[in-house]
Amino acid sequence: MNPFFGDTYSYPWKRGPHDNLPEYFEALPTFDNVLRQSIYQCLSEFDYLQKFNIIFNAEDESQQVVTKVCIVRILIQMLRMKEEVAKPVADQIIAHNQTMTLLNTASLTSKDGIIASCCLQVLSHL
Repeated sequence: MNPFFGDTYSYPWKRGPHDNLPEYFEALPTFDNVLRQSIYQCLSEFDYLQKFNIIFNAEDESQQVVTKVCIVRILIQMLRMKEEVAKPVADQIIAHNQTMTLLNTASLTSKDGIIASCCLQVLSHL
């Protein structure tokens, strides 16, 4: 899964969604759910929100924004999972003061519109 663009490419095609690959469209929901669940299980083994904050703040917004957008898109994808998984993720984000401060600050003061809108999208899912 490409967290920046949000595209999912399944092995062995790696070419993206093409009309001549109906199997891709049939399998995409399964890949999507399994992939999101697997990523969440790996991330839930440690304090991923703290690490996300460190990574997000390490990037200089005046030079590149890819890493910041990826971090926020990962949060968006986690909040779009099934409700039994998305609710605990939302509760973790709300309870994590640094992440809430980061999202609120970035949504209001970011010079990049993509970062601001992605942060607003995360906040709207909470």
